[in-house]
Amino acid sequence: MSTNRTSGAVVIVAGLWSAVLTPTMGQESNCPAWEQKHPAHAPSPRDASAMAYDSARGVTVLFGGAFAVGMTTIPFGDTWEWDGFTWTLRTNSGPSPRYRHAMAYDESRGMTVLFGGVAGADAQSTWEWDGVQWTLRSNSGPSPRHAHAMTYDRDRGVTVLFGGRSGSCGPSNTCGDTWEWDGSQWELRATAGPAPRWDHAMAYDSRRHVTVLYGGSDGSSETWEWDGRGWLRRTAFVGPELRVAHSMAYDSARGVTLLFSGAGPTGYNSETWEWDGTTWTLLSEIGPPARLYSAMAYDSARRVTVLFAGVVAGALAVNDTWELASCPRDSDGDGVPDTDDACPNSDLAETVVIDDCDSGVANHLFDDGCTMADRIAECAEGARNHKAFERCVKHLTKEWVREDLISKQERRAIRRCADRADDDDDNDDDGEDEDGHDRHARPTKGASTLSVETLGRR
Repeated sequence: MSTNRTSGAVVIVAGLWSAVLTPTMGQESNCPAWEQKHPAHAPSPRDASAMAYDSARGVTVLFGGAFAVGMTTIPFGDTWEWDGFTWTLRTNSGPSPRYRHAMAYDESRGMTVLFGGVAGADAQSTWEWDGVQWTLRSNSGPSPRHAHAMTYDRDRGVTVLFGGRSGSCGPSNTCGDTWEWDGSQWELRATAGPAPRWDHAMAYDSRRHVTVLYGGSDGSSETWEWDGRGWLRRTAFVGPELRVAHSMAYDSARGVTLLFSGAGPTGYNSETWEWDGTTWTLLSEIGPPARLYSAMAYDSARRVTVLFAGVVAGALAVNDTWELASCPRDSDGDGVPDTDDACPNSDLAETVVIDDCDSGVANHLFDDGCTMADRIAECAEGARNHKAFERCVKHLTKEWVREDLISKQERRAIRRCADRADDDDDNDDDGEDEDGHDRHARPTKGASTLSVETLGRR
């Protein structure tokens, strides 16, 4: 058992069965910091390039960007790949040189998708990189634009695009449309949602199945999420201060969306924030120098977030490479990361307690991150009445004896507590309250409850 405990019990309130838990959030100590890498070769200094992680080949793909010399901006059209040790120049052919474009990796087809940017004649073109060559896939879809954001929705198999700057997006040249690319064509999905903007950032949260959007030129610090049907504003002015030209990537090991740097009312900053779907948390104020227009992607094989280049204070383009290793979230402190934990908010009491009845039996922690108390709580959640709860507990304890987790005497102790949980209702002759409702009845929670056969397994 973990030494980090919480108090919790299966509780009956007003004759209704419920599992009441009071978890203690695990402390994420000794998490790694940003680390600068020093490869022998790297792309030249630049900003406003784009990156995406190719999970099939285990490399981060970078294309384009620009370098300013006085009043002249020089765009790049080179393709590079980072494997965690070195940058490799793959080709100088393909899309025309450009900057402030967007890229996303289509996992289902093994293609890196590129669209838009400040470019030549093909600013409306959709290109795809297969690891060997670039292929022009389409010259139609969203209007030519730059400073938009894209990410890949792995659950629906589409690349999502929102916003940007375009002469076709009204008097302000600012877009607020949502498009999706399925590998063969673009589809306009929505014109309502976040206010039109550019220089925002997006990432796809695969744990919660939503695209997360933050910041941009509209001047707000709102957090929006797209589920494929519509946009939902999750927060307004809660979290990082409003900012533009920041970078975002989804850390699948931690189950959080990371946001780095950008510019806000107080100028450049070097903050790293994380969004867990409910709350923004400041992860670090120390790391790469503050910057705009950096490129960022998450390497799921090595569990690191990769950051490259951008413009630092003094409008100086750089070509440094940084990585931030994942520090897996363990919400209940049981030693099992949330991503592998079937019960991320476990009841970690020392002993199995049911409705204030302490059985005295050690609360065993299973390999999947659930405890015996969690399994009994699931019985309570799924039981229609007390008898059904008792049958579930009887089955569990029988399995635990068979697996040599508890003794027969300990099984009797747990079952005694399960039986006593209904004592307060024993005085009711008919089991009904004054309105005729069954005091013992409880709605079944269906899919939220594990099957009885699964409950006792380690």
